[in-house]
Amino acid sequence: MTKLKETDDIQDQETDSDSSSFFGGLDVVDYEYKKTRAAGLAAYAVRSLLEEIRDHTSIGAVSRCFPYYRNYAWPPLATQRYKAGQGFINKCDNKNACVVCSRANDAKTRKLFSEQFDGFIGQGYKPLWQTFDIGFKTTTSGRSRVKIMGAFWRKLGQNTKYRTLISKSRVLGFRVTELEYQPDFEDWSPHYHVVWLFQPDVTQSEIDAFMTHTSTFWRSQQNNHPDCEPNNHSLYYGKLDPTSTRPIAKYLFKAFYIDIFGSQVVLPRELKTPLHYILDYAMNGDIDSLDIWIKYETTSKNVRRFTFTSNWRNN
Repeated sequence: MTKLKETDDIQDQETDSDSSSFFGGLDVVDYEYKKTRAAGLAAYAVRSLLEEIRDHTSIGAVSRCFPYYRNYAWPPLATQRYKAGQGFINKCDNKNACVVCSRANDAKTRKLFSEQFDGFIGQGYKPLWQTFDIGFKTTTSGRSRVKIMGAFWRKLGQNTKYRTLISKSRVLGFRVTELEYQPDFEDWSPHYHVVWLFQPDVTQSEIDAFMTHTSTFWRSQQNNHPDCEPNNHSLYYGKLDPTSTRPIAKYLFKAFYIDIFGSQVVLPRELKTPLHYILDYAMNGDIDSLDIWIKYETTSKNVRRFTFTSNWRNN
């Protein structure tokens, strides 16, 4: 898939930025992606990638995903499979491991977050950032790490003091679950990025009290869990620039992208997202990248990457 077939209808299939990179340039005013020829080519390349990985994915629904319409430019492999009468579903809706469906979900959630974030900032809300991490023992598998993180988060949400502080400071939250491949560990490991929004009349001392408690409670769980390494350092947190919706969203939604030069697909120099590993395998035949990708499919199963707190959703 290093060479794309250029057809007249490609450029109108998908929306994206004016740059040649797939998935950049969210417009902070109208939150829509602009239609460009490069964006259409990138979208076609992503659909081609889906065809490349059908025989290698460990997830049955992804192998049967067929997100095509009559007015789309179909990759040749898709046409062959369709004519052969292979069993397909429409969209598998796998938001982590399908190159097409996860891309669509990222775009939809990024747009929603950006619109609502700007709306809250317009009402005077104060934005802060907090990163939740855990130092795990090397014997703890990636899948177990995901489950431990999830259990810690649920216990935090059930904590009486946390619930009191949430109510008192009227805090809204948006959490991103990020999986990062760790070569020394040879598996994927999770951490959370959380955007907190505090109402205008909340004082700095109240904000500090909330942040201090979340950090203390989180580390207490970590220090008492047999699969975790002890850590007494506070969780990182800091203020966000309320006028920087675009860079905030860009960081939170570290989107899978490919570069298009003319009609040539170029693999990014750094494998920045999980999907880049399967792209590396499809383009270069790197078996190690395929192995890393299969581990990601296992680790990311049923992981909810984007979570709005109920009071954020209900505002």
